[in-house]
Amino acid sequence: MTQLPNGRMMLSWRGGWPRRRTLPLIVGASFAMLTLATRWQERPPLIRGFTAASAARERALEAELSRRVSRDSVGAFFKYLTAEPHPAGSVRNKTLADFVAARFRQYGLEDVRTHRYDVLLPWPREVKVEMTAPTRYVATLKEDAVTASGKHELATWRWTVIFEKQAGKWMIVHEHVSAPLQ
Repeated sequence: MTQLPNGRMMLSWRGGWPRRRTLPLIVGASFAMLTLATRWQERPPLIRGFTAASAARERALEAELSRRVSRDSVGAFFKYLTAEPHPAGSVRNKTLADFVAARFRQYGLEDVRTHRYDVLLPWPREVKVEMTAPTRYVATLKEDAVTASGKHELATWRWTVIFEKQAGKWMIVHEHVSAPLQ
């Protein structure tokens, strides 16, 4: 060992005996590292919060779900769910609830129930937009709509706009457009 000017010690090997021991040591350490790395790759990573046994069951369940569910079937499912408006309390909403319950039963869930709730929903009987000054104006909220087939129909819709005065100008800061149940 040699002491360096900064007070640290430097270990240097001189002579033949350390080299004879160093090579087998390096080879042995390399073999041990490769063996451990291979075994680590064979073992699936742990799932936080799961025991090894429950993690294995979880992985098996996920593999089974991945096997059963395809991208196309999920796409078709969501296309059906979003094909028509289904606000709370509507007939379409009930139809979709029954559809999902039937699917859950088909997937093997045993105790699937839907519940009826009587709630007050904020559906206005009349929607009216009226300007009283400087000129009186009542908006009809009806506009010709063009369907996908090109047919013109009278549409009823709602447009909510929030204005805010910014730097002396009235600016739209929020808007929402919706089509109520016909």
